[in-house]
Amino acid sequence: MEPLFPRAVEELRSGRFRARVLGPDGRSVNAPSTFATCTDAGLWVDVQRTDIARGVWKPPARRGSTPTVGRYVEQWISAHPTARASTQELYASVLRTCLVPSLDRIPLPELTPQRVRRWRYVLGERLASDAERRRAELKARGKDVSAASVRDGSARQAQAYRLLRAAMASAVTDGPRYRVLVLAAAWSSLRQGELLALTRADLDLDTDPAVVRVSRGVRRSDAGTIYTGLPKTKSSVRTVSLPAPLADALAAHLAAFVGGEPDALVFATSPKYSPPKPAPLCPS
Repeated sequence: MEPLFPRAVEELRSGRFRARVLGPDGRSVNAPSTFATCTDAGLWVDVQRTDIARGVWKPPARRGSTPTVGRYVEQWISAHPTARASTQELYASVLRTCLVPSLDRIPLPELTPQRVRRWRYVLGERLASDAERRRAELKARGKDVSAASVRDGSARQAQAYRLLRAAMASAVTDGPRYRVLVLAAAWSSLRQGELLALTRADLDLDTDPAVVRVSRGVRRSDAGTIYTGLPKTKSSVRTVSLPAPLADALAAHLAAFVGGEPDALVFATSPKYSPPKPAPLCPS
């Protein structure tokens, strides 16, 4: 029987570590995979607890539930910062007619360039065939079969490709969001709580060497409350030099994921990044 309050990190018989966290609804949520070390598992728990406290937490994907291309594009459309409902309706139509038939159930990691090229070619052939069939039907009924009345499908093919490309650009960017957090934990000697409390103003990457100023830490009270507070000792307030590779990685991370405000958190679930807008699907 599972304990009422399961431990956050447990070592499995395999030697790997399982991590779990209590969500805002009080339910225990497991990490999507196990970890090689207790430290890695604890880091995952700390990130989740911090985001829960900040109100930006989202449940991690369940093990084996890698999003498919169709599902990801559908979510991308829903979250796309477009001002017009008609544009989202157009995106949804392109998804339903051009992407779903061939790519709907393909896991994101399996969408290779070769697969995209094949999909684009087959889609073009299908759309051209549909256009030819419509021409024949109209001609049989004595209707107009001009280019204006029956398009050859190339415009729709281009629309579908632009939509897929924009959505997949977001998927690629989503992947490395926490890569630099792991690098920083390994190379900076900062504690997990100190890393999670860092803001843009704490980093100075233009000096030689680059430095990070440590003055706060994410901590958990005996009651389980997550908060950001001052270090327990004066010696914990310090300036730490960063190796050049980590400084470069942090600079790229700031540019991609962190808002420009001085108090913007360096490591957070909700980055400043927003999905790139594809070129208009229809000419204006």
